[in-house]
Amino acid sequence: MAHFPGFQKKFPKPDSCQPMSKSLEEYQGRLPGSLIEFLSEQGACSYAKGLIWTMDPFFMQDTLEEWLDEPENAVPFARTAFGELFLWQEGAAYYLNVQRGAVTKVISSVEKFFDGFLLDENIQKKVFRKSLFAKALKEYGPISADEVYALTPALALGGAERVENLRKTKLREYVSFLAGLVE
Repeated sequence: MAHFPGFQKKFPKPDSCQPMSKSLEEYQGRLPGSLIEFLSEQGACSYAKGLIWTMDPFFMQDTLEEWLDEPENAVPFARTAFGELFLWQEGAAYYLNVQRGAVTKVISSVEKFFDGFLLDENIQKKVFRKSLFAKALKEYGPISADEVYALTPALALGGAERVENLRKTKLREYVSFLAGLVE
């Protein structure tokens, strides 16, 4: 079954995918059915050379405990190459900016998230940092599903968003590290 036709038209073939670590059945009622089906069919995938990632919710679920008061209500389902997470919670997509420690409601429709939000050039420039991503990809090569381009030092430690301040590192560890800085 085809889900998110605008997204799949723009990104007909993922760059790489990994299957979900477990069945997503336990997320019934917490994630929209179309998102469960999409993730079950596609897996955790990289799109646009790694600019956009869908993710295995199980991979980052425990890390949310360091960020949210009620992490059991939030399900991570997508991310940026820089470690920012997109969570589904109470019928809406939220953006967890791990550099600034802010959680922002994005949109209340998973279809509009994939077919609108992710395809918006302004969102790709500002939220996904498309220009910085292109420089990082050229300088350091692609990241894998468990990696990010990490700012070193992090913004909370006075770092700046420049390609020379980026390093490839592990996603979970980096997001966990940042949780301790921006509280």
